[in-house]
This record gives sequence, C-alpha cells and structure tokens, in this order.
Amino acid sequence: MHRKYGDKGVTAVSVCLIVDKPLPEKVRTRVETFLKEQNATLANVLLNEDSKVWEERLKIDGPPCVYVFNRDNQHVVKLVGDQVNYSVIEAEVTKLLGK
Repeated sequence: MHRKYGDKGVTAVSVCLIVDKPLPEKVRTRVETFLKEQNATLANVLLNEDSKVWEERLKIDGPPCVYVFNRDNQHVVKLVGDQVNYSVIEAEVTKLLGK
C-alpha cells in the first residue's frame, strides 16, 4: 500500500518490536533482510523497549498489529493478531483517501 498509494499521501511505517531480546545488530540485520526481500521502501523503526512498555503504550499483547490514522492524525482502525487483514486495511485507506 505504501507503493500503491504513496503518491496520494499515504505513508506507511513498520515497527519491529524486539520481543526475544537477541543482540540488536542481529535483529537489525534480520529486519533489513526481510524488508529488502519484500522490496519494501517504507520507514522502519526498531523498538527496543521492555515488552511491558509497548504492551501498555500500544494496548496490545504482541505483534502483529496495524493502526490506520487519517490525515488529521486521528486513530481510525486498530487490528491485532488474527484481525490483521490487508483487505480490511486497504478498504479503510481507500475510504480515507476518498474524503
């Protein structure tokens, strides 16, 4: 969706939650390799916080999780775990682009 709707102002950000606490450089390499294999050009953030911090702040038990915000930075949709469905996400994004 980043590539598909980027010219319409859609911005995607990937956040990698470091859950198992391997060495950060190993995680960075794994994430960068995965994103390169996916031809991803979006921004990526590595969150190296204790899981209790992001569980509380993001109100989730663990990944995956997707948030969709509108142009006014208001939270529109939050999908967690099995709810993560890219058809639903794309439908929300296209609905927001139509406004």
